[in-house]
Amino acid sequence: MRFYSIHELSNNTETVLSSVAAEHLVVITENGKPSALMIEVSEENFEETLSILKQMKDMRKNQREDENVT
Repeated sequence: MRFYSIHELSNNTETVLSSVAAEHLVVITENGKPSALMIEVSEENFEETLSILKQMKDMRKNQREDENVT
């Protein structure tokens, strides 16, 4: 897994996208802290990947709601 700063992404987008294709996952940092993930997506796995990400988002939302109840 490679790490790139937001500035590296802006200045070297093609290089970062090549890393995503080669390594399947890249972390983007802002001020030295993880800020975003870039994951490889193809036509074949796009719908499945999107579904998994939506499920994870819903799980995080439910977890936060549970934390606010207690």
